[in-house]
Amino acid sequence: MKLNSIYSNDEFKKVSNHLPNWEYDKDYSENEIDIFDEQLEDVNDLVGYENETGIFISDMIYKLRSNPQY
Repeated sequence: MKLNSIYSNDEFKKVSNHLPNWEYDKDYSENEIDIFDEQLEDVNDLVGYENETGIFISDMIYKLRSNPQY
């Protein structure tokens, strides 16, 4: 699965500010996407849930998990 099938370029740029090691158009395995999901959760725990960044990361987690490919 490619992250560009889930996120817009702008969304991914914001996510990559927190997770810079991920590539927008690389094809990742299911296990790698699970790791990405866990890392997004870790970022959310770190930044908090009740601020602009936390709300954005929560939305990106939901967008990933609600994607039928995942």
